[in-house]
Amino acid sequence: MTLFPYRTSHMFLLGLILIDLPIILAVAVIGWQHGYVNTYESIMDWRTSHPWSFIPSLALLVVLVRRWRRA
Repeated sequence: MTLFPYRTSHMFLLGLILIDLPIILAVAVIGWQHGYVNTYESIMDWRTSHPWSFIPSLALLVVLVRRWRRA
């Protein structure tokens, strides 16, 4: 038995968490030395000033949601 998210909103949120997991891990590792809040704000400031950085995340999210829908 495999558990898949059954609501579109759950799929969207789970997909975002899985895709942004490397960023969350980077904040956890780098933030240990430099402060978590400062590291998170720096990364998010960079990402919001460079909107193209969200394109890979959105593309992977679409792929995940389509695969979950088919299953």
